Order: sequence, then C-alpha cells, then structure tokens
Amino acid sequence: MKKHIFTLFFAATLLAFSADLTVPKINLPLNEGDMEALAKTVKLYNQQLMSWIDGPAGKALYLDNKLDEKDHAMLTVPIPDEIRNGQPFTISMQVKTPAQLHRSRQYELIRIANGKKPGLRLHLSWKRFRTEFSEDGINAVSFCAPTGSSPQVEPNRWYCIGITYDGKELRFYRNGEMLCRKEATFKISEKAKDLRIGATSNQGTCYYFEGAITNFKYFAEALTAEEMAKLATLQ
Repeated sequence: MKKHIFTLFFAATLLAFSADLTVPKINLPLNEGDMEALAKTVKLYNQQLMSWIDGPAGKALYLDNKLDEKDHAMLTVPIPDEIRNGQPFTISMQVKTPAQLHRSRQYELIRIANGKKPGLRLHLSWKRFRTEFSEDGINAVSFCAPTGSSPQVEPNRWYCIGITYDGKELRFYRNGEMLCRKEATFKISEKAKDLRIGATSNQGTCYYFEGAITNFKYFAEALTAEEMAKLATLQ
C-alpha cells in the first residue's frame, strides 16, 4: 500500500494542477484528517504527538514537538532516486510556524542524511528559513534566505516553501518568490534510507519542528520560477 503513494493521487488533488504544470511524483496532501489512512501511505513516528488542525484546504497535520521532550513526531518516505543521484528535483510544502518562535531553536522541516552531515536540510532558525547541503558527507554548506538583520518569518503564519535543484544550483522559494540560490553538486550516500519530515530523529537529542504541515510535493525535475509561483497559488 505504501508504494502506491508514488503513483496514485487523490482525484481532487490532481484537478488542482493546470495542464501545463507537472504532476508530482510524490504527493502528500496531509489534509485528510484521517491518521489511520495516512499511516498506510507514509511511516509515522510518535503518532501521539500528531493531530489535525484547520489548514488552507481541509485539515493540516500538526506536530506537537515540544522543547526538551525525548520523543518527536516525524514522517518518512524513501529517498527518491533523483535526489540520491544528484539529478534535478523540486520539493514544495506548506508550513504553519509556531505561535512563538524561539530565536535559538532550530525547527527541522526536511532532512536527508549524507554521512555525518545532512545531504539536504531545510529548517527554520533565527526567524529565517535556511537550507543546508553537503557535497562530501563531511563538510556542510548552508545559505540563509533572505539576508538582512530584521526577522523575516512571522509566528503563527502559513508559508509555502520550496527547493529546486537543476543539477548545478539549489534555489529556495518562499510563497512563490525565489529568495536565494547557491551552486551545488551532491549525491546521497547509499547508507541513507529515508527523507525525514518534521525532525532529524524520532527520539533523543535532535532538531524538530513544532507547527503544522500540509501539501508536501516532490517533483522529479526542477520547476521553473514561473512554475514555482503558480504552485504557490495552487496550494
């Protein structure tokens, strides 16, 4: 049943895409309001910390990852071949930030391990979305969007965020607008097994997200700036 998430999509979700926008290879609406059904399509950790709240379209999955708790809510899907092999891809999702944003906390959104460093990481820190990647599994390169000294992410607010990779360059988008770009070439270690959403680990000392997520999409190509802007309006 789990493997069907890569090829089968809800009809209502498909209708939301215009004819000229690529259909995602992985589509997790995360708006069904049915935890049992969700558990049949993705792997869920610590469901007792998950609940449904009102989202932009239907429900949204809330991850109640409190500071200093030992268990963490997390979702995982197998790492797509394109990411593992350094080929073009796009990841997009909607997130609702916590009611209170602690400047010193790192709120983990997406992580794929690559040796001791993240092969790809998207998190919220110091009131900014940050992207981090490692080309060799040893040294990590991070870039923050946007730049400037003033806070750029507000608490208790929905954002559509996305990453595209064309094989040479990573780009970060917020609400359909490209905010930063960075040259990058990387592949993911064969030892890495999953793409993690909401935490770096389901237990112990790690980084985790406290807030709501919905409309996770993965495309097996790098969407253009125009397509990312359109995707943000369709979410």
